[in-house]
Amino acid sequence: MHRSGLVVSRALGHRLLVVAASATALFAVTVLAALGGYTASVTGEGLRATLAGATWNGAGTRITTSVAARDIPAEQRKVTAAVAKVYGRVPVAMSLSARGDSYAVPGQEHSAHPQLTAFATYSGIEGHARLTGGRWPAATTGRTMEAAVPVTAARAMRLHTGQVVTLHSRVGGPPVSVRITGQFTPNRADDYFWGGDRLVTTGVERLGYTTFGPLVVPPPTFTTRFTASVTARWLVLPAVREIRSGQLADVAARARALPTTLGSGYAVKSSVADLLTQVDRALLVSRSTLLIPALQLVVLAVYTLMLVARLLAEHRRLEVTLMRARGASTRQIAALAVGEGLLLGLPAAVAAPFLAPLLVRAAMATPLLGTPGLRLDLAPTPLTWAIAVAGALMCVVAITLPPLRGIRRTYVATMAARGRGERRAMLQRAGADLALVVLAALAVWQLAHYGGPVTATAAGAGVDPLIVAGPALALLAGGVVILRLVPVASRAGERATTRGRGLAPALGTRQVSRRPLRTAGPALLLVMTVAVGVLSVVTGVTWRQSQIDQADFQAGTDLRIGAPSDQGSPATPGQGGRYARLPGVTAVSPVLRDTASTGSTDVALLAADAGTLGGLLRTRAGLPPGSGWQAMSARLASTGTGTGLTAVPVPGRPTRLSAGLRFGPSADGEPVAVSLVVSDALHTTYEIDAGTVPADGATHTKVIDVSALAGRDGVLSYPLAFRGLRFTYVRSQDAPSSRLAVTSLRPGTAKGFGPAVRRPAGTHWSGQITLSAGVGSPIGFGSGGLMTARLPTTIDPTTPTPQVAGSIALRTGSAAAGHAVPRPGPIPAIVTRDLAARAHVTTGGRLDLTENGIDQPVTVAGIVAALPSTAPGAPAVLVDWTDLGDEALANGLSVPPPTEWWLATRGTAAVRVLGAHPSWTGTTVDRAALRHRLRDAPLGGALQGALILGFGAALVFAAIGFAVNTAVSARERAGEFAILRALGVRGRQVLGLVAVEQAFLVGMGLAGGLLLGIVVARLVVPHVVLTVSATAPYPPAQVILRWPVVLAMLAAIVVLLTAVLLLLVRSLRRGGPGQTLRLGEDS
Repeated sequence: MHRSGLVVSRALGHRLLVVAASATALFAVTVLAALGGYTASVTGEGLRATLAGATWNGAGTRITTSVAARDIPAEQRKVTAAVAKVYGRVPVAMSLSARGDSYAVPGQEHSAHPQLTAFATYSGIEGHARLTGGRWPAATTGRTMEAAVPVTAARAMRLHTGQVVTLHSRVGGPPVSVRITGQFTPNRADDYFWGGDRLVTTGVERLGYTTFGPLVVPPPTFTTRFTASVTARWLVLPAVREIRSGQLADVAARARALPTTLGSGYAVKSSVADLLTQVDRALLVSRSTLLIPALQLVVLAVYTLMLVARLLAEHRRLEVTLMRARGASTRQIAALAVGEGLLLGLPAAVAAPFLAPLLVRAAMATPLLGTPGLRLDLAPTPLTWAIAVAGALMCVVAITLPPLRGIRRTYVATMAARGRGERRAMLQRAGADLALVVLAALAVWQLAHYGGPVTATAAGAGVDPLIVAGPALALLAGGVVILRLVPVASRAGERATTRGRGLAPALGTRQVSRRPLRTAGPALLLVMTVAVGVLSVVTGVTWRQSQIDQADFQAGTDLRIGAPSDQGSPATPGQGGRYARLPGVTAVSPVLRDTASTGSTDVALLAADAGTLGGLLRTRAGLPPGSGWQAMSARLASTGTGTGLTAVPVPGRPTRLSAGLRFGPSADGEPVAVSLVVSDALHTTYEIDAGTVPADGATHTKVIDVSALAGRDGVLSYPLAFRGLRFTYVRSQDAPSSRLAVTSLRPGTAKGFGPAVRRPAGTHWSGQITLSAGVGSPIGFGSGGLMTARLPTTIDPTTPTPQVAGSIALRTGSAAAGHAVPRPGPIPAIVTRDLAARAHVTTGGRLDLTENGIDQPVTVAGIVAALPSTAPGAPAVLVDWTDLGDEALANGLSVPPPTEWWLATRGTAAVRVLGAHPSWTGTTVDRAALRHRLRDAPLGGALQGALILGFGAALVFAAIGFAVNTAVSARERAGEFAILRALGVRGRQVLGLVAVEQAFLVGMGLAGGLLLGIVVARLVVPHVVLTVSATAPYPPAQVILRWPVVLAMLAAIVVLLTAVLLLLVRSLRRGGPGQTLRLGEDS
């Protein structure tokens, strides 16, 4: 009890330093607990947000097997048990569907190539689809079973509710009688329940055959009526948002083992294991990255406490030696130091967990740290209590160590040391400095080498402590190096000011030069504080710009719209016009996204309109030196394929076309099926079905409703142009040569038709026919009408009645060039660096691609690091949309429709309109929304928040250290100041002396901290700025130093320290020199 009272009484004897040490300890532990709670809460929220946003493609599992229909219930139990073993108590949505063999559409059972339909069953379909008429089928025991059909399929097969039809199997089974009880449509085509099955979501599936349906029957009907082998499919969608962070690795491992659990008879397709593994690693990387500012804070807190404790120990140095002289043992003095450390440090362990949430909430209320929609649970947790206890013990050690140094010295040794000053402070010893610099360099090198704090080991991913400590070590080592410049700078300042006439500057610099170690402690603290501030500002600005760059690269353009394919959406001819009319849209381009190959390498293929590409792209990534995407797209647009294709302009804005078609003579009497090839103002080429033309040699007028081609809500892009024909017919061995002619093509409206269009001068028709065996022959052309083609008589002798397909296109130049069968020619392309390296090509070289089984060579017009909207590092190629389409048309192939549309927009009006009309789009990527999503992602912004908290704490530590050091220095030198005033030095000059000393300290701190912060930021920031999934970003992060923000931060530090200095100046003015000197006499 006596010892406790002595500890308290000693503490009360030095109130300023004790209060400063206690406040520093409390604040340090509170900030550490707040940072720990913030980290745990934000990563937990990030985990939930990431998993809650997982789609079917990422979290779903598809299990398929071939099984006898009657065995489906047993297989259902087996699959359910296996899935339950994977997910345990995690809720799982699971559906079963099965599809049987194909049947011919009613009325086509005798056709050689009929359209098909199929029976299927879906467990729980009533909850995922709505009836548009009739009722859901019921299980029946009679001869006629009941079925429901998608409304689009019913329309295509001409089925109606209540109708009974007989279907004939394609594999020889008995006919089946079916009553259509209802028609339905899916509630959501992207619902996991359908698993991307386009047959049920769109009503049609076009592969080798066209299949409509399915005819949905109840599960009991399916298992009893279809005894042959069927394809059973289970779709599994777990509620991954319910998986906790500690379960991720285990669930991922069990999901990866699911195929083994089920056996070889099952096909399992799932990405859930990859998703959970990626999220688990992202959490590990995020938490380890957040240790970086935490360790910086620990270094600052410990140093501040040791600075205050050292000042306190210096005050008590004479007291301790007197205690030793009076018989106090080393153990007793050490016990007093430890007791004082416990008195000052342990209260923080109790208060910090309750103060930490208040600190985080205050920080979250600011625009710097606040994230829209982020809700954090900040209540005290075992983690925050553990951090508080550990932090408090750290503070106890930091407060206790300085007083223990030199407690064995005698009175004479203490006075001698005080007279000559400490010349070898621990952090200034050359050996320690060198070791610290080497350790920091090694840590930063490892960070740059591994690209992050998480490294791969034999046991899996792990956190490297040296890498995590790298930035803190770099700051400390850099500060120590700068600290060695203090004596040099002070001596230089002394020499400069002694030449002047001012007394205050000369005395101030003389004092700093005489006692550099007194200035070194707070100078190092201020250097590290400024460096942490610069590092925080640079990291924050770089991180935000990196998210913008990532969003721009991933989106590619302002608005990227997947082409809709559902019934009731704009059709291909009407999509571009609809999007071009959206408010704020300035440019539109059709885009084809497909997969090609070169050799054994898969290549992402993009085709876009090179003429508008420069105004669409919004990315800095992949730019060659000295050029932009505008220059690259201009290079594509300036080079052509050489096909020479052109078109017949169709004037005005016709809603109808009148085509005069003639075919014949034909001994077989088989008609020809004709499609007109038309393009629009957006360079979209599509085929218009003109029906069949009898082989009677007579002209037949076909009136085509052009406006209907746009589909529901679609808008055609005028003007239109007629590019040629595609046609098919059947001919026999002895059939004579036939002629196919377009006698006239007249645009019109509901009021009538205008004059016939004419072929432009200097153009000619060119074409070829291709037999079913792939044999091709050129088509000859004669005069008369818009176009007259003489179809060749060459046929495939191995086929008695071959199917003949032909195509005709308009070219520029003389007709003599039009009779050769064209071959695929190279088209210019921009390729990625990775693809060029794999294919060993350079600019100007040739690359042979294969797309959907069709060869398409390209000439390399440019090489870039990556192509926007493609996976970084993956081989990719960009070609001109028109070039690719012209090459297909010139070689008798159909021009592929666009898979998506790219839009350049101003403002958000277009997005709002599309949001009000969801049927107008497929998948939409909004660049602005993607920017916000990446910027506001909890896992991505956690580091930025931690850095801001750390810098705020560092500023407080610097203010405490600066204030305590200045106040103690002024108190120690009160007698010195009184003597100066007694000698005639004015009070203003004395205050100027203090101001010069502190200005030197602040100047060294700001200059050194700014330099150190910039250097460390250049070395560290590119490796700690990651994506929201904690992977290396693409485009790579570029360090951004915003000088206005940095200078504003430095100004704020100067204002804060100036305020502290002004308070000190006021205290110095209170006492006169006589009073101070008399106090000295009394003592």
